[in-house]
Amino acid sequence: LASALFHLGKLSQKLGPAGNTEAEGLLAEALAISEGLFGGGSTALAPVLNELARLHFHRSEYARAGDVLERLLAIARAKSDENADAATVLAGLAVVKRRLGDDASAEALYRDALRIREKVLEPSHMATIVTLEHLSETCAARGNLGEALALLQRALATREVMLGPGHATVLAAQSRVAELELQVAGATDTALALG
Repeated sequence: LASALFHLGKLSQKLGPAGNTEAEGLLAEALAISEGLFGGGSTALAPVLNELARLHFHRSEYARAGDVLERLLAIARAKSDENADAATVLAGLAVVKRRLGDDASAEALYRDALRIREKVLEPSHMATIVTLEHLSETCAARGNLGEALALLQRALATREVMLGPGHATVLAAQSRVAELELQVAGATDTALALG
């Protein structure tokens, strides 16, 4: 029954705003049944929690999404502190924190996700590359332009190898690197003029 409710909840989301309310109820019921069967900390809850977090995120209910992701992180870390699932949840939490305007927390979460991904995934894994890019943007938002540039250059080098120099994503990253280079140069010029 929990599985059927879960799938109905996923399908209801495709109906748009009207379906989202129904989806939340179905997913909450699937979660309650699963908790009764497996316990509150079981990995069997992960798909339902993930879908609930996605639903809240798409409804711009970022604090609620964050609460669900915190619970999902505890479940992922029960396996081990450093696994790909934990890194994925950390990156999701970082996105939520950015949406809530908490770039400092987002940066710490992205750093943790990156550290884990670099440890457990292949160096050229796209999840690692995307995490580098998101961490870069978070550093830039916090005014740490030099580190933002270095992180994005690392990501760009791997994207170029994996996708080729003419790929649209590579070209967009090259453009962003050029923007950051100008910002870094401008900040350096300003510092020299003031110093």
